[in-house]
Amino acid sequence: MNGLASRLNITPQFLAADLAKRFDTACPASFSDLNLGEVQLRGAYGYAMVASCGAVTADGSTHSESTLILEIRGSNDDYSVQWALRGPASAQPIALDEAAWRARLQHLQPIKLCPVVPGEQMPYPSCAG
Repeated sequence: MNGLASRLNITPQFLAADLAKRFDTACPASFSDLNLGEVQLRGAYGYAMVASCGAVTADGSTHSESTLILEIRGSNDDYSVQWALRGPASAQPIALDEAAWRARLQHLQPIKLCPVVPGEQMPYPSCAG
């Protein structure tokens, strides 16, 4: 999210909780969440949590959806990385396995934010290593 890093009242934790609140609004009877807490990412600060709906309807089908939300504070901008899983619909909140979600978070590592170098092309040699 462009330019949010300069707004001190909007933290990665606030952004993750705000997104989780949208899940809660979509499925209050089957909502569950899991705070995974602060994450250090090669000099960047992040906050991770999981939000889940036991039953959501999209494209004409009903299913469950659980999403790992990782909000990252860069020097100028904030970034959101998400890992979503769909499963069978449930009228009850989904039980969130903390160890499994922490393993998914670990699988996303390493995440490294690098400054933009004008004219540099992929694979961005200034960011390698």
